[in-house]
Amino acid sequence: MTSEDNVNYTRKEPDLKDVPVQNEEKLIDKASTVDEDNVTKKDESPIEIEKENATKPEHDRQSWTMRLLSSDSFNASMAVEYLNSILDKPSLTFLGKRLFDLPEKDLDFYLPQLIYLYVTKIDVASVTHAYIEERHKNNGQFTVLCIWLLNCFIRNIPNKYDNHALMLRSLLSKSSTSGSSNPSGNMMTLSLDRLEETNWTIGAKYIDTVVAQSQSTILTTTLDSYEKPRYGPINTQLLTNQQNFIGRLVFIGEKLTENHLFSSKQEKTIALQSELNMLNTMLPSSVWIPFDFENTIFNICVKESAVLNSKDKVPYVFFAEVIRSTPHYNSNIKPSSSLDPGIRKSQSESILQKNKSYHDLTDPSIAVFAESWSEKKSRIRRFSRYENHSKWDLIPVIVKTGDDLSQEAFAQQLLFTFKELWHEEGVPLYLRPYKIVCIGSDAGLIEPVLDTLSLHQIKRHLTNLFRVNGNPATPLLKHHFENVFGPVNSENYVNAQKNFIQSTAAYSLVSYYLQLKDRHNGNILLDMEGHLIHIDYGFLLSSSPRNLGFETAPFKLTTEIIDVMGGIDSDMFLYYKSLLLRGLMAARKHHRRIVSLAEVMSTGSKMQCFRAGHETVRALEARFHVSSTDEQLQQLVDTLVEGSRDSYTTRFYDSFQYYTNGIH
Repeated sequence: MTSEDNVNYTRKEPDLKDVPVQNEEKLIDKASTVDEDNVTKKDESPIEIEKENATKPEHDRQSWTMRLLSSDSFNASMAVEYLNSILDKPSLTFLGKRLFDLPEKDLDFYLPQLIYLYVTKIDVASVTHAYIEERHKNNGQFTVLCIWLLNCFIRNIPNKYDNHALMLRSLLSKSSTSGSSNPSGNMMTLSLDRLEETNWTIGAKYIDTVVAQSQSTILTTTLDSYEKPRYGPINTQLLTNQQNFIGRLVFIGEKLTENHLFSSKQEKTIALQSELNMLNTMLPSSVWIPFDFENTIFNICVKESAVLNSKDKVPYVFFAEVIRSTPHYNSNIKPSSSLDPGIRKSQSESILQKNKSYHDLTDPSIAVFAESWSEKKSRIRRFSRYENHSKWDLIPVIVKTGDDLSQEAFAQQLLFTFKELWHEEGVPLYLRPYKIVCIGSDAGLIEPVLDTLSLHQIKRHLTNLFRVNGNPATPLLKHHFENVFGPVNSENYVNAQKNFIQSTAAYSLVSYYLQLKDRHNGNILLDMEGHLIHIDYGFLLSSSPRNLGFETAPFKLTTEIIDVMGGIDSDMFLYYKSLLLRGLMAARKHHRRIVSLAEVMSTGSKMQCFRAGHETVRALEARFHVSSTDEQLQQLVDTLVEGSRDSYTTRFYDSFQYYTNGIH
C-alpha cells in the first residue's frame, strides 16, 4: 500500500456494504494507516521545545522562538499555548502583538483561556491588554463575554491576583464612546437592586393581559432597529441593556429556587411565565442571546417556557424570537428535517409521532420538548409578526442558576476540539457539543440538545408498554430501534445503526480521554437519526460523584449497546473497534490541542476536575499514548473494549441510580 493510498483511506469512510466480508485483522490494518512522521512533530509541546533549547545561548533561543511565532503556521491554538509557556519577555511581547494578526473568530474560541491567563499571570496580562482593549472598543459581544468570564475567574483565585483583573473589569464596564441616544423601552431603568420589587402574580388572565402589553410594546419598535448587528462599537446603553437583561433571567431562576410557595412544577412554570411576560414588556432593541452575536431578540415566547427537572435548583427553558444580521444560523442544533437520505419523508413523520409517545405530557419539564424542533419553529413562525422575514429565527435557551458552569463550558470546549480534529483527519466520528455561556461563578446559559430522548425515557416508556401488553420481559434498546427505524437489516435500520456506532465510538473515546463519570441513562440521549449523545459533564478527569469512584470502566459499553451494533461477533462491531483505533491515532497526532487547554485552566484552578493538580494533566496526556506504536494502539483498543464491555461497575452504578433516583 502506497503512502497516497494511506492518505486516501484516512479521509474516506468505509463502505458498510464491504464490512461483512472483512475480518478484524483487515479492518484494523486499514484503520492503522497513519503518517508516522507527523505523529508527534506537528504538535510538539512548547514546554518540550523550551527544554530542548534550554542549553542553547539566549540569543539563539529567542531567535528560534521569534521565527516560530512569525511563521505562517502560527494560529490561535499555538498562541494560547505559548502564552502559557514562553518565559522570556521579548518573545512574550512579540506574541502579544501577533494576536492582532489572528482571525478574531479563531481567537474567540479560546477566550476563556485568554482571560484566565490574564487573571492568573501578570506577565501575560501586560502583553495581552492592548489586544483586549482594542477588541473591547469595537465588539460589544466580546466585551460582555470578557466581563462575565472575569466575574467567574476573579472569585476562584487568590486575592493577590485581584488588582489588575479588577481594573480590567472596570475598564470594560465603561463606555468606549461618549454620549448615547435614549434607550428603547424601559430596560435602562431596570437595575438588579430593584428586581426584588417584582410581585409574583399567578393566573392565566394576568398572563394574557401582559402578553397584550408586550405585543403593544413590540409593535412600536421598528424593524430596522432589530436588524442592527450587536458586534459594532459599544456604548453604555448597549452594555447596560445586555447585562440587565441577562441579570433578569438569572434573577428569575434564583427567585424560583428560593420561593417555597410553589409545591409543583406546574405552579413554578406559571410563575416563570408571568415573570417572562414582564421581561417582555421591558425588551429594548439592543439585547441578544450570547450564544452568538448575530441576533437581536424581539420577543420571548412566554407560553412555550417551562421549568426543568432538578433536585435543588430550578433551571428553566425559554424560546426567543430573533432577527439575525445574516439569514444563516450556524448552530449545532440539527432540525428534524435533516434525517439521513435513506429515511423518506413519510417515514420521518412516523418517527416524530412515535417519539412523541415517549414524553409525559403532564410534566412541563418533559412536555416542552415533546414537539420536534422543526414543528415548533414552524408553528411559532406562523403567528410571528415577522413570519415572512428572511432573517427570522428561533433560539432555545436553558437558564441555570446556583451552579458554577465553568467546568461544563470547559468540557464542551474540549468536545468541539475533538470534533474538529477528527473531521480534519477524515475519521467519521460523531459528536454533538453544545454551547454554554458562563455569566459568573454561579449562573450560566446552556444550549439545549433538541430532538432527543434520554435512554431513561426510552426504557421507562417501553417498560410501561410491555406491562400494559402483559409482557413481563425487560425491554432493550434494540426494541426501540426496531420500533422506530424498522426491521433489522432494513435500509432505515442500517442507517440508524451506522449513526449509532459512529457516535458511540466518539463518546467512548471522549469518555476515556476525559474520564467521564455519572454516565447513567438520564445523561445519555438518542436523537431521531440514531446518534448517541452524552450530556452533563459535571464529573470528569479527577472528579467523580461523591468522590466514590463507582465507575471504573474506560467507557459505558453495555450488552444493550452492543446488541444494537449487531452483537460482539458482528462485522458492525468490528467497524466500531476500527473507528476507535482511527480516532485514537488522529487524537494522538493532535494531542497538544487538547492537553494545552487543560494545562492553561489547571493552574490555580478551583474546578473539581483539577482537584488532583498537575497530576490530572499528566494523566490526561498519558492517555494519548504518544510514544505507542500502531500495533500497541490496536492492543489498547482490545483492552479498553474488554474493560468496558458489560462492566460490573457500570451495571452497579446503573442499579444504584435506579433504586435511589428511579432512573431506568
